[in-house]
Amino acid sequence: MEGHYSKCLLRSILAGMCIGIGGCVYIGCDVKWVGAILFSIGLFTILTYGMDLYTGKVGYAVDNPPSYVKDLLVIVIGNFIGTFILGMMMPLEGAQVLVAKKLESFALMSVLFKGVLCGILMFIAADTFKTGKGPLATFICVPVFILAGFEHSIADMFYFCSAMEFSLDALAFIVVVIIGNAIGGMLIPFCRKHMYESRPEAARRGQRNSPTSAPALSQRCLTTALAEPSSLFSAQEKKETEEKSFSSRFTRLKYPSLDR
Repeated sequence: MEGHYSKCLLRSILAGMCIGIGGCVYIGCDVKWVGAILFSIGLFTILTYGMDLYTGKVGYAVDNPPSYVKDLLVIVIGNFIGTFILGMMMPLEGAQVLVAKKLESFALMSVLFKGVLCGILMFIAADTFKTGKGPLATFICVPVFILAGFEHSIADMFYFCSAMEFSLDALAFIVVVIIGNAIGGMLIPFCRKHMYESRPEAARRGQRNSPTSAPALSQRCLTTALAEPSSLFSAQEKKETEEKSFSSRFTRLKYPSLDR
């Protein structure tokens, strides 16, 4: 397990650095919507190379044992280390302005709800990519959460580190967003366990296994052949006899002199 957590930590650090790169691009863009789209490169890289990002992993806590919480803690720590490295490398004035606005308007429930909504979008992006439906959702969900003003805990870590803001208010802000991202990330996985009807699925299974379906017919023919192999030979012999009889009648009709 030690090897597991060390690898998880490394993947998490790299993921935090990728989010930091996305944050640099966003802050550096004068056109807000362009920066929001380009920020997506961070999440796209994370998903493509299988790195561990908290907002993309927390939703799967619903489908994993309680020990998965340890993984999430390692991921959060690794993500912070990655964003801290990028923040120290790239101290941005734009980050200072952004952080000042966030702390000035810090309201507990408002920040929590923004974290929940961001968590929903991040799960959609991550799960869509994971299930092989392509990266399109990544380049939609990321700009949506940025332009809507939702809060992404790991992106906020980068902004605070880049702004050199390490106060208790900053810590409280990040903790609230982490909780909100967790609630939002687990919402869809939890609901999809209970929101689908089981009856249509059972009906589809019944239709696939019905006697009139092609697989069922093939199975029944195979069962008959195994149970009564002689019946196959009898049918083949009957067919050959009918073919010979037809051929003989055709020959007599075409060459009647052969009957003499």
